Amino acid sequence: MSSDNVIHAFKPAELPAQTLTIEKPPAGKKMYCQHGGLRIDPHERSIACAECGQVLDPFDYLLTNAATINRAWQDHGYVKREISDIQDRITELKKEEKRLKAQIKRSADKITVVDVRGKGLL
Repeated sequence: MSSDNVIHAFKPAELPAQTLTIEKPPAGKKMYCQHGGLRIDPHERSIACAECGQVLDPFDYLLTNAATINRAWQDHGYVKREISDIQDRITELKKEEKRLKAQIKRSADKITVVDVRGKGLL
């Protein structure tokens, strides 16, 4: 079997033409808006971003905010547990430090200093 036949047998399919276009924002506008400020229209029952003017689906906006708040509460719980664990470790380390200092003091009291030059005890 020749190498040309193998190449033709596994020839990749042609890619379709590019159909996507990305619209660039006007000068001075951000590419992505965080929708920090809202404009609520009770007459139209709509929510729009005060910065970019995009009309938002109220349910999607509420769902996104609920997920953000839920994630924040989970993070808060995690941080509280971490703080508690760290405080417990600090307490244990302080006890250990106190024990070691007492042990050093007891050991220092038991040590007899001898003058190696033979002049007697200090």
